[in-house]
Amino acid sequence: MTRERTVGEYELEVRDRIRIESLADSDLDRELVVQPDGTVTLRLLGQVVAAGRSTEDMRRLLEERYKRYYKVPAMTVTPLQVNTQLEDLRDTVDSRFGAGGQSQNAFVSPDGTVQLPALGSVSVQGLTLDETKMEVDARYEAVVHGIEVTPILVQRARRFVYVLGQVTRPGRYDLVGPTSVMQAIALAGGAVSGGNLRNVSLGVPKIGG
Repeated sequence: MTRERTVGEYELEVRDRIRIESLADSDLDRELVVQPDGTVTLRLLGQVVAAGRSTEDMRRLLEERYKRYYKVPAMTVTPLQVNTQLEDLRDTVDSRFGAGGQSQNAFVSPDGTVQLPALGSVSVQGLTLDETKMEVDARYEAVVHGIEVTPILVQRARRFVYVLGQVTRPGRYDLVGPTSVMQAIALAGGAVSGGNLRNVSLGVPKIGG
């Protein structure tokens, strides 16, 4: 979590918890949780949409609506638990009581994407780790404020080459670094007697085919 200050007013989210109070009537006082449909239920007013409103917007709305029942409602709205969406997201990757830290393994699929909580599919093929961080951070910022990620390359995808034809040991060979055609042939034991090294063909396998 970044702990950075937001630019605009915080807007209430589903599962946030607030306290409503009135100096005019203590019977209106209550703690409320924003329901999945974005509403809270209040005495005399019934369901009122809270999600997407700041606490000040909520206070002004209740002040106006309760004027039908009280000359001076004197309403206050106090946030008790906020940023619940951010907390939910963090909980999905919380391993502090297991393997340690807050992390999640993500594998790059054959189509070049990774699956991330709250984002779904994100294309990362061809990106550096720094570029991946910028892309994922920007995606999360559009969903929930206050979180950033640190991509860490745990394991590189295995790279290999098939060497076929007039070589001693045709087959598949893992590549541990940049490899030339001649080096690949050497991995396969070199050309057999009579093998024509002037007639070599290169082919790229179809991914996902």
